[in-house]
Amino acid sequence: METKICVFEENPITFALEKNNGMMINATEMAKPFGKNVGHFMENDSTKNFIRACLNNRNSDYLGINSESDLVNPRQKSGTWMHRILALKFAAWLSPDFEVWVYSTIENLLFGKHVQREQSFERTLKFQKELDELKDKPQKTGEDFERYLELDRALKHEKAVRKSLTSEAVTGMRSLFSEDD
Repeated sequence: METKICVFEENPITFALEKNNGMMINATEMAKPFGKNVGHFMENDSTKNFIRACLNNRNSDYLGINSESDLVNPRQKSGTWMHRILALKFAAWLSPDFEVWVYSTIENLLFGKHVQREQSFERTLKFQKELDELKDKPQKTGEDFERYLELDRALKHEKAVRKSLTSEAVTGMRSLFSEDD
């Protein structure tokens, strides 16, 4: 079992992760800071409908579940464990602000590197334009040569930044979907 602690509104939220059964999350631990009861969530019609939708053939194959116990597993001593997909719905139920935080965190994991790459690309275009203007300048000075070298270094740096961001994004996506250590 692995424990991840995230901070939400200055409160630590403990995610106890169990990697068998396709990454189960301890919902009981997740609910504690919110003073919520997992049983109340499980009684909701929307939760029951969601579980039925997860168990239909189209979705259960994708999620890697065969029965309701693969989706939710109450244990007497350690609390209720949920498959990651149900845990997301549960997190949304705990608090609207927590729901926004969860979605924002996922969005950042999925798209954050893309935004940073775009910003790097914009800087690259700006540097390249200035470099081209220096090349086309009829009479160049020593300062122009120094600036040319600065821009050349900046362009190489931005290329390395984009390469690193791409690598980090791929690694992050792999870790989201990997069930191995």
